[in-house]
Order: sequence, then C-alpha cells, then structure tokens
Amino acid sequence: HQWRLFEIAGNKIDAELVRRINIGTVTEGCVVDDEHGFLYAAEERVGVWRYGAEPEDGDRRSAVAMIETGGVLSADLEGMAIYDTGQGNGYLVVTSQGSDNYSVYNRLPPHTYRGTFRIRTNPESGLDGTSQTDGIDITNVPLPGYPEGLLVAQDGRYDQSQNFKYVSWQDIAEQLGLD
Repeated sequence: HQWRLFEIAGNKIDAELVRRINIGTVTEGCVVDDEHGFLYAAEERVGVWRYGAEPEDGDRRSAVAMIETGGVLSADLEGMAIYDTGQGNGYLVVTSQGSDNYSVYNRLPPHTYRGTFRIRTNPESGLDGTSQTDGIDITNVPLPGYPEGLLVAQDGRYDQSQNFKYVSWQDIAEQLGLD
C-alpha cells in the first residue's frame, strides 16, 4: 500500500491510502529513488521489480533482476539501498539472505549487473562477517574513516545479539571496479 501523509489540526499527522500495489508474494525490501521517481520492490523468491513511485503510476512494473537457477540473485531477497554518485547516476544494492551476498546494479535502466560482494569474517581484526541480513542502508556523505560514504548492513546471526557492520563504499567500489 502507498499512503499520503498530511498534517491535521493540533500538529498531528494523518494518512490517506492512495494506491494498492499487488506485488504477488512476500516482499521484504523496498527503496525509492526520489530523483528518478522509481520504487524498487524485492519479491523474496522472485526478483526485483521497478514501479513508478507516484500513486497515478498504478501497478505497471518492469523486471530489474530475477532469481534464476545459476543466476546472480539467490532466493530470500531482503534489503535494498541506493548509492548516489551524482548527476542522476549510482547503484542499486540488493541483499540476499539465501546466499549472504550483496548484488550491485546500475541505478538507471537497463540496470546492468555490476558485481556481487560478501562481508566476510576477518579474524585478524576480530570481526565476523554478515549473514541473514534483513536490511541495509547506504550514504555517499564523506564521514571520518569513510571518505566516499558507507554501507551499513544488519547482521542477523551473531552469538550474542544482532549487530551492524559498517563497510567503506570506497572498498566496495574498488573491489567491483565501480566509478
């Protein structure tokens, strides 16, 4: 469902249903590209769909990346995020709980596949990798220790409790040969 939020008397917020989108099966991840007006939805065992982000865009959709035997994506798709490289360009990152991988696609159609990475255990630094990731987010804002921004990944399987891993976008870009 898509809701429009609006202010009502007394500085309160109300909501109005403006669109119903029938995706098909279980959808656990979505992200909106405000600049291009796209809504991306990850159908867990099917693939990634692109919809128009506005209510009047209806249910019309395009396939971005589908789960196939021997293909790039594995079932149990979860989180998605967009890394903005400027001037309307960037990358769509999709995580799969089934393979503990993160797949990267060009932000713009035809959404060319750019590569896959994993966040692995590093015994020298005392860090474990990620598994069972439900969600991710990305910023391109330079931060201390992260000059090109970072990806934050939820780690769902950890002996003590879930935690989050911070990964330098610069490291990801270098590994995959991204701009």
